[in-house]
Amino acid sequence: MAEYLDINKALELREAGCPVIDVRSPKEFDHAHMPGAYSIPLFNNDQRSAVGIIFKKKGRVAAVQKGLEYVGPKMADMTKEALEITEKLSFKVSTKVISKADVNAVIVYCWRGGMRSASMGWLFETVDIKVYLIRGGYKAYRREELELFKKNYNLTVLGGCTGAGKTDLLYALEKAGEQIIDLEGLANHRGSAFGSIGQERQPTSEYFEHLLFDKLRKMDIERNIWIEDESKNVGRVFVPNSFFTNLRNSDVIKIQVPESVRAARIIRDYGCFDKEALIYSIKKIEKRLGREKCLQAINCCNNDDYKGAVEICLYYYDKLYNVSMDKRVLVGIKFITFAIDSLDIESFLPSLIDQAREMEGRKGSKIK
Repeated sequence: MAEYLDINKALELREAGCPVIDVRSPKEFDHAHMPGAYSIPLFNNDQRSAVGIIFKKKGRVAAVQKGLEYVGPKMADMTKEALEITEKLSFKVSTKVISKADVNAVIVYCWRGGMRSASMGWLFETVDIKVYLIRGGYKAYRREELELFKKNYNLTVLGGCTGAGKTDLLYALEKAGEQIIDLEGLANHRGSAFGSIGQERQPTSEYFEHLLFDKLRKMDIERNIWIEDESKNVGRVFVPNSFFTNLRNSDVIKIQVPESVRAARIIRDYGCFDKEALIYSIKKIEKRLGREKCLQAINCCNNDDYKGAVEICLYYYDKLYNVSMDKRVLVGIKFITFAIDSLDIESFLPSLIDQAREMEGRKGSKIK
C-alpha cells in the first residue's frame, strides 16, 4: 500500500536518489513541476477539464466513472513508463532516509495529494513498485518553498556596472568554498537587453522559484551567501517578493572596474554570437539610447567594431545603474567599493572576502 510522507521527508528521499513522478496534466507539468520530476499524467489536458466539469455538475461518482473510462486503456502504458524509470535509475528503498524492503521505489504527487496520486500509486504498486505519496501534493511543496523564501539570509551582494564581472566573481568564490546563488544562471538570462543571447529558454517564474528553493535548502543559513545584485525581474522571470526584499535590504560591495576592462569582458562574452542577435538587442534599447546613438551602435556592429558598440551601450547602462544606486542610498543601503583592474579576478578573492568581513552588519556571519 502506498505510504504518505510529509514534504520534507519526501524531499530528503528525492535527494537520496528516489525518482519523482508528477501525475498532473501536461499543462500543469509544463507550467511548473518539482525539478527532476518525470511526467506520467493520469489525464491529458482535455480529459482533466472534462472530469472536473462532471465533478461539479454530477458529483464524485460520475467523475470517477468518466475518469476510469479515460484511464483504463492507458494503464499498461503508464505502468511500463514507471517501470522504465525505476529500472533506469535503479533506486532502492534501503537508504538512510527510509529503511524498508529492498524494492524499486518512486515518489508520486498530484495537485493536492488526492485521488489522482492515490490512483496512480495503487496502479504502480500492482507491478511491485513501492510508492510514496506526498501529503498535500504539489500545494504542500509550494507552501514549503514560500516559507523558506521568508527566512532572513545573510547575503553579501555584489554590485557594479555592466561588465564588472560579478558572475565570474560568484563562481570564483564558489570554487574557493563560499556559498553562492547565481540568479541569472537559474533564470537562463544575464539580466539585460542582451541577456537572452546564447541562453536556453527561460523557465516560468514558478519553476525558477523551484530552482531557487532547491539551492536555498542546501545552504547553511548561519553562513554568508554571496549573490549578485539584481532587479526584481531577471528577463521574464521574477525573484520571489520576500527573498527580493532580503536582497535589496542587504549592503552592497560595489565592484569598480575600468571601462576598458569591462568592454573587454563584454566583447569576450558576447562577441562570439550572431551579429544579428546583437543588433536586435541594441534595437530593444533604442528609446533609452536615442535614435542617433542606436544607429551608431548598430553601424559599429556591422563594421565589426564591437568595442565602439559596447562603449555606446555602456553609457546607457551606467546611467541606469547609477540612478538605481542613488535611490538605494537614500533609503539607507550602504555601499563599499572594491576595485578590480583586470580580467584575472582570482587574485582579488582574498581581499574581497576580507572586505566582506569588515562590512557593517556582517559581524555575526561565518565567512570563510
